[in-house]
Amino acid sequence: MGGPGSSNWHGREAKLTVESSLVVAVSSFRDRLFAGASGSFVWTWANGHTASIEYAVSYEAALPVVTLQY
Repeated sequence: MGGPGSSNWHGREAKLTVESSLVVAVSSFRDRLFAGASGSFVWTWANGHTASIEYAVSYEAALPVVTLQY
């Protein structure tokens, strides 16, 4: 038990954890919750790779609706 090849991960990459995920805090939208607001959040790593998520704000029944596109 515990020898070479006994792991469930042998030959496969480990799954990502929530802690290693990119984050958009709700507080990031504090000044952006008006009808017609749109934009993007961009993350850049030291190696130059980037990730982004776009958002658009609309209103339904006087409540903001934030649509995310990634």
